[in-house]
Amino acid sequence: MKTIALTLSLLVATVVATWAAPPPPDPAAPEGPTLETAGTAATAAGTAETAGTGETAGTAEGEQQDRVSMGQDMTIKEGEVVYGDAVVVGGDLVVNGTVKGDAVTTGGDLTLGPAAVVEGDAVATGGKLTVSPTAKVGGEKVAVNVPGLRSVRLLGDFGEKYGDISERVVKVVKDIVFFGLLMLIGLLLTVFLPRQMGNVGEHLTGDFPRSALLGVGIMVLLPIALLALTVSIIGIPVVPLLLLAAVVAALAGYVCFGQILGRRLVGDRHPMFQIFIGLLLFQGASILGDLLALPGGLLEDIGGVFRTIGVIVALGASFLGLGAVVYSVFGRRTLAETVAAREKKKEAAKLKAAGGAPPATPPAA
Repeated sequence: MKTIALTLSLLVATVVATWAAPPPPDPAAPEGPTLETAGTAATAAGTAETAGTGETAGTAEGEQQDRVSMGQDMTIKEGEVVYGDAVVVGGDLVVNGTVKGDAVTTGGDLTLGPAAVVEGDAVATGGKLTVSPTAKVGGEKVAVNVPGLRSVRLLGDFGEKYGDISERVVKVVKDIVFFGLLMLIGLLLTVFLPRQMGNVGEHLTGDFPRSALLGVGIMVLLPIALLALTVSIIGIPVVPLLLLAAVVAALAGYVCFGQILGRRLVGDRHPMFQIFIGLLLFQGASILGDLLALPGGLLEDIGGVFRTIGVIVALGASFLGLGAVVYSVFGRRTLAETVAAREKKKEAAKLKAAGGAPPATPPAA
């Protein structure tokens, strides 16, 4: 039986399709097919009636081929003609017009109104079949009670209520992947560049104001520098290199900052554990926000607030860490060496201001 085969094939894709179901159509707009079958070529040619009926080839406005809906209800209004089957999986079907083929529901109710005309079969699988006394059915009337099949409708209701959850799931997955990337960077720094990592951390803790000021300055000046480089032919190739260096330095500084924060909280534990705790605090608001947003609705709005807080925290920590990386000359200088270099520059500036002459010595007696 054609209707049973079509129903079973659609049931296989039901669970996935209900999650990604599009929003309900605008009530003011005319209803259209939710899924057109491969018979679109036949739609263009139309249905040719026998000679003498006076009908020309083609379908009139409002007349459609097969209509299939998954996870949403369907209503065929009075005067509307479907030149094919009307099939709903995970939803209810109400027919008040004409269906030239079969009317089928799976996991939903089938209702034939007073003006309904179904030239084929009327089949409700896992739902109720209600037929008005004045409705006309040319084929069989079948109602099959399948235990558990009603849950298909529940999935459809969930998808209709909460919308497409896939995008929100992707955000959570991205958070986890990014957190794993940061942990990988921390592992590489701990294994291969422990001295440089220690120097960056020393600048953050020992001279935080200058590291923060330098980070804010880079945040302001970097976009201006990139824009200035793009207007010159020589500077264009430098832009991606400078941008890549800034991103790598910011990620490294972010991880170093996370280790410092983790060390303050857990003490002298393993460096990777310190990094994990620190990064969890930095990324926690963003991850929590995306988890709260999964069901949608009001929780999605609350999750958006946490997400915004997380972005602000992450950006601030990144630029502070970047400032410490640049301040330590990419981790090559200790804080003592940086202070000595700064004092040396001050002495050189004073000497230059004095005209470059050495201090005068008193004449001999």
